[in-house]
Amino acid sequence: MIKTSSATRVAAAAAALLVSTGAFADITITPEIGWGQVSGGRVSHAGDMRRNEPALDAALGVRWDNGVGVRTLWFGALDPWKDLFAQSSPPTFNEFWGVQATVAAPLAAKLNFTGGLGLGRASFNRGQPGDHVESTEGVVSAGLQYQPFRHFALELHADYLTRTHERNLVLMAQVPF
Repeated sequence: MIKTSSATRVAAAAAALLVSTGAFADITITPEIGWGQVSGGRVSHAGDMRRNEPALDAALGVRWDNGVGVRTLWFGALDPWKDLFAQSSPPTFNEFWGVQATVAAPLAAKLNFTGGLGLGRASFNRGQPGDHVESTEGVVSAGLQYQPFRHFALELHADYLTRTHERNLVLMAQVPF
């Protein structure tokens, strides 16, 4: 079972409420999904030659016309067997849930710079059910978004967790509406 902090759940609920109210006229809602690579920090064990893992990413953002917005994000390492035989070692990275304040600035006609600053929870495990550790993490993000069509965009996006130093590099497909 995935556990998140109450602050993260409250922030996600507030973002969902903000989206559902429709009180703000000119907003863009952007669901995102991506495939990437998470590395550094506690991704692998000290004796393991791999220092990165494939990652699945998902996000939901709301942005006003001035480029300022809010985004909930999740990314997780996709190697369920990495801790199977190393159960006495320090816990390794499993996933991250968070909320960010975001900004987008146009660089060219169809190219934008995106950035974000936020807070969330990272989960680490040792391979045994129920044997996990959670950590409150700051997250800093930056990306280049290419939007060839009004309702489709691709973003090369990087996230950095400030406490445990995991890095996530991902290509996100976005459907702004």
